[in-house]
Amino acid sequence: MSELIAGPDLTLADISVLVLPSLLGNVFCYFLLGVLLVQVYLYHIYFPTDQKLVRWLVYGISLLNVLIIVFSSIIGWDVVATRWGDLSVLSSLRWAFTLLPCLIGVVSTCVHVFFCWRMRVLRELHALPAFILAVSVTTWGVAIFCGVSSLELGFAKLHVLKPFIVIWLGGSCLCDLLITGTMVYIFFPSGSKSVQWKKTSLLENLVRLTVETGMMACVVGLLQVTLFLACPQNYIYLIPFFLISTV
Repeated sequence: MSELIAGPDLTLADISVLVLPSLLGNVFCYFLLGVLLVQVYLYHIYFPTDQKLVRWLVYGISLLNVLIIVFSSIIGWDVVATRWGDLSVLSSLRWAFTLLPCLIGVVSTCVHVFFCWRMRVLRELHALPAFILAVSVTTWGVAIFCGVSSLELGFAKLHVLKPFIVIWLGGSCLCDLLITGTMVYIFFPSGSKSVQWKKTSLLENLVRLTVETGMMACVVGLLQVTLFLACPQNYIYLIPFFLISTV
């Protein structure tokens, strides 16, 4: 990928730039895991009458997020503990890393499907949800391709996947933006926020809280793409990569 990764004489500063992002990414993931568990608990307590499909979707996505954090922890432990001192760990990829794009793609697509369903129920929209769903499924497929291909390429050749990574993350950000904008339009069509929100059910209030994180997910995705394109010589882009499914 670059001289920093491939060079035989790495300084301590070089190694810290390569190792620290994995450590920081996991620390932030553990913080967000605590937030996630609290949110799931509150949902379980305050929304007991939601449809079973919606409840299983919430629990399933939460479980997938936990699995993503487990696999990211395996990566971090491998770098800072099990293979500490082995410089080959900085250029090779383990199986856990290849599974992360696949799982992140599953989580993103499930969330997008849920909001597309809500668009259709709340405003009987068809074309826009279909477009978002098509883009989301496409990005999921690209994410799987990136994950499988990265195992063979390793960190040193991840730049080969640059166009596919941009399509994956850029498409996901596009879906988040369209969903956020559409949900705001649905709930605030005439500018009368208080009246509109009084008419919504508990599920719509849950949607409102979730939409507030839509822009954050978009920002994290754009940050990852920017760091990957601007700083390919280090692994700083791993921090938003570990966080992208939990925000």
